[in-house]
Amino acid sequence: MKYDNDPLVSIIIPIYNVEKYLEQCLYSVVNQKYRNIEIICVDDGSLDNSIDILNDFNSNDDRVKIIRQENGGISKARNTGIDASSGLYLYFLDSDDWMDLNAIYNLINAALEYKVSVISGSVVCYNEDTKLYNPYKKNRKVGLINLEKSGLYSLEVVVWNKLYHSSIFDKFRFTEGMYYEDEDLYWRLFSSLTLVVSLDCNVYFYRKRKGSITSGNFLSNKHQEGYIVILKHACEIVEKNSKLKKYLIKCAMKYQRKMRAKGIIHDKYDEYIYHELGVRSDVFYRVWQKVKWYLT
Repeated sequence: MKYDNDPLVSIIIPIYNVEKYLEQCLYSVVNQKYRNIEIICVDDGSLDNSIDILNDFNSNDDRVKIIRQENGGISKARNTGIDASSGLYLYFLDSDDWMDLNAIYNLINAALEYKVSVISGSVVCYNEDTKLYNPYKKNRKVGLINLEKSGLYSLEVVVWNKLYHSSIFDKFRFTEGMYYEDEDLYWRLFSSLTLVVSLDCNVYFYRKRKGSITSGNFLSNKHQEGYIVILKHACEIVEKNSKLKKYLIKCAMKYQRKMRAKGIIHDKYDEYIYHELGVRSDVFYRVWQKVKWYLT
């Protein structure tokens, strides 16, 4: 991999009908302490005034680049941004969230120091209803992490609190047309890595709000289909690396609990994990799995 002293960072922002939040998002990017950035804004067919806000920022800062396309979903928008990027490093930001002003500065310095392909920072969760701020993940691991020793899920299973070396995306892309694309990429990407770095500083503010895909009860087949796609990709990985099988079983059980808790349709999912993975939904099976993991 190539490392420069002052590398260009491409910040990729998929945008769809977020005029209420977009200004705060973009303000946090154009005012980053680290200045050598390009800001790739992919307007994924917005129907509101998002494009007007983008044009205002573009007129005042030539680092803001605007790409408009027909609505194809967040994965397609991110892939479009990857294809248009010129940076040695890539960072993904959702347009209803915002960044700490020192985020890229801290991430890039760690990348140059440790010379690993992924650097992660901590996330603050902002609840729009209560106006409260809380850690997204408590007791997170920090420092240089060996994923083979510490576990596949040592980091937050999200795409947007990490700085990635661009060479990663010579091989990986987001799976288009599915829910939970972050978890799908996480499985495929981090199962191929050994060393990553996790910083003990906030880089990202995640907005928890009503109306987002991850909030509320969505009785949709697309949710269970998304989880099935993740597990299919994970099964292909486990065939090549059997050490990851316990994470596959844990994921299957975790996704099932999530769907039941949110009232999401999960009949096809239950059938899939039983026939393909032997995972059952009864209490005895879950207890037995936990006992086996403890003993091993």
